[in-house]
Amino acid sequence: MPNILQIRPQTKTIDNLQYVLIPLGGHLDDAALPEFEMTVEPLMQGQHAYLVFDLGDLSFLNTRVIGYLTTIHNRSQKAEKQIAFVNSNEIIFDILEMAGLNELVPTYDEEAAFVAAVRNQMLNTPVG
Repeated sequence: MPNILQIRPQTKTIDNLQYVLIPLGGHLDDAALPEFEMTVEPLMQGQHAYLVFDLGDLSFLNTRVIGYLTTIHNRSQKAEKQIAFVNSNEIIFDILEMAGLNELVPTYDEEAAFVAAVRNQMLNTPVG
């Protein structure tokens, strides 16, 4: 029996950086896709500029999910949002790499690396 998908989004604030961390666990497949979409869609419509998917406890994702993640990426660019992946385990990273999604979506070894990268980006962005 596959692991049931677990999704527990949480808003996080570190200094002036506010983002939504979306830890995923279990199997993300056709059966779990509707629940995943129902969780992510309001977040895409929300005020947060950053949606960070924590893939550390994810054990499986399929091609339909890859397609949805690609769609999220494309929509996030139009909405001036950014998405990122953190804590990708080797199996999930291999799947993302085969699909080419790791070339589109920034992937970080850990959440702290994401925070550091965004802080650096904010410091190096001209104001005005």
